[in-house]
Amino acid sequence: GNTRIWIVGDSGTAAQDYEEAAQVGDGFLSFLEDSGGEPADLFLMLGDNAYDQGTDLEHQKAIFDLYTEILASTPVWPTIGNHEMGSFGVSTSSDPDSYAIIGSDENGGPDPAPDSPMPYLNIFTLPTDGEVGGLASGTEQYYSFDYANVHIVSLDSQLAIRDDDGRAAMLLWLKDDLMSNDLDWTIVIFHHPPYTKGSHDSDSEYDSRGRMSAMRENILPILEQAGVDLVVSGHSHMYERSFLLDCAYGASQAFSKENIVSEGIEGKHRQYIKPLAPRPHQGAIYAVAGSSSKVDQGPLDHPAHHTGLLEAGSMVIDVVDDTMIARFINKKGQVKDSFSIQKKAGYKSEYSGCK
Repeated sequence: GNTRIWIVGDSGTAAQDYEEAAQVGDGFLSFLEDSGGEPADLFLMLGDNAYDQGTDLEHQKAIFDLYTEILASTPVWPTIGNHEMGSFGVSTSSDPDSYAIIGSDENGGPDPAPDSPMPYLNIFTLPTDGEVGGLASGTEQYYSFDYANVHIVSLDSQLAIRDDDGRAAMLLWLKDDLMSNDLDWTIVIFHHPPYTKGSHDSDSEYDSRGRMSAMRENILPILEQAGVDLVVSGHSHMYERSFLLDCAYGASQAFSKENIVSEGIEGKHRQYIKPLAPRPHQGAIYAVAGSSSKVDQGPLDHPAHHTGLLEAGSMVIDVVDDTMIARFINKKGQVKDSFSIQKKAGYKSEYSGCK
């Protein structure tokens, strides 16, 4: 049957009593009601799940008090954002043990020993030993799991990517994990987007201390070699969605039409087609869905992207056999963007490959 996945990004302002996160959640429930009532099987969070400093109390307010109805029946799978590391999300550290907050601790401080001081790592119990499918990572900072015919990978774009040894370990694990995966679909989540011209700029080495370019240069070649289908990030507080892309590892000025595997076919959903069996460099869709509790400004003019919206919302992904349909749902429950990927036996793309 159908596998339904709900994705929110940067949803944590409910901890500060902002109302937009609750409205986005209500929009998702409204969409479910209007589309037959099928609930989500999986709930993915793209980081910055609890503002401003990722304390235990902020997590309680922004996740467990807010999504109570959904969490009663749907497992949540998160990834680490910058606000998970305290210090108002501006920490330069690559070490979770250096978690600290700035100023008042009225919303809670670091967790006490012997636990990690980082509340995120204590609140969630995430697979380190391949307990839910996927390859053992040995850490809760990044992991993978299987559900039906979908393999899902959560990467650490905040801590591991900034440390030489940590980055090398994550890259090695990622290659091995994807090589061992034999499921039909692969979805990857991490916080810092490789392509954005929103409230953050993926071209800037200063913005987010180079984490976006580090993910683009180090992670994307591995994902595309393994035939990954969809990559979803947050961090920029708006919605952006790419063409079917390949081999765009530089800044936006270096992007060209040669990086577009397909611009898609117009229809009810913009449709993309890939070979049935995963093969290297057949294209991936990259989405930025960081507007699940607030919307900021940005030019939304990165050439990798087909669509950009300054609108609060979330994503709903449906996977049935050889077809994936993804929708961006606003806080009123309306579909504002949608695309599909269909996998066909014997399909051969006109794309000439990675240059």
